[in-house]
Amino acid sequence: MAAIRSAASVLARAIEDILDIAELDAGDVGLILSEVDVRDLLAKAQVRWSAPAGAAGVSLSVIEGDAGGFIRADGRKLAKVMDHLIDNALGHTPAGGAITLAAARGAGEVSLKVSDTGPVIPYVVQARIFERYASEDSGSARLSLALVKGLVELHGGWVTVESGPDAGAAFTCHLPESAETRERGNETEASLDGMRSGLYRPLGGQDDRTNLR
Repeated sequence: MAAIRSAASVLARAIEDILDIAELDAGDVGLILSEVDVRDLLAKAQVRWSAPAGAAGVSLSVIEGDAGGFIRADGRKLAKVMDHLIDNALGHTPAGGAITLAAARGAGEVSLKVSDTGPVIPYVVQARIFERYASEDSGSARLSLALVKGLVELHGGWVTVESGPDAGAAFTCHLPESAETRERGNETEASLDGMRSGLYRPLGGQDDRTNLR
């Protein structure tokens, strides 16, 4: 039963990701903006993922940086961004490793970073890691990082990845302190310009961690 529940949970999340990507592609995603406490965002993400990390033998910590205060953003969507990045890091970090959550504030922006001590991501993979592609073996879609990029760009920001030379990876979301939006019904929607111009090109390849790191 536990295996069935786990498989059902994975399937439900995959379906949710597919629907989110479809909405992004169609321009149907809006931002519900509020004042989001940055430290609280990281702290709650740590709480949500402390049990899975502990079960995997991976430490999960938050670095208290200089990003205290608030950012005007969609708190639920930023929480989803953090969840996908932590889930990705946890899937690639061996027992005994570590995942670190951090935030920093710079000129007009706040950056959210998720770092891990997993294997190095080859440069050729880094160049396409945020693109959506279908697995030739299973037909399943690798969508999490493409969704992260889409949600960050919806806020008017961008996301980067760094890895090497020895081990580990760091994904950083660069977000404006206040998302620039236009009114759309009862929600506010960030400009999607540039997000549909080849961002989600399908790529061949196997959905195997050894091919990603």
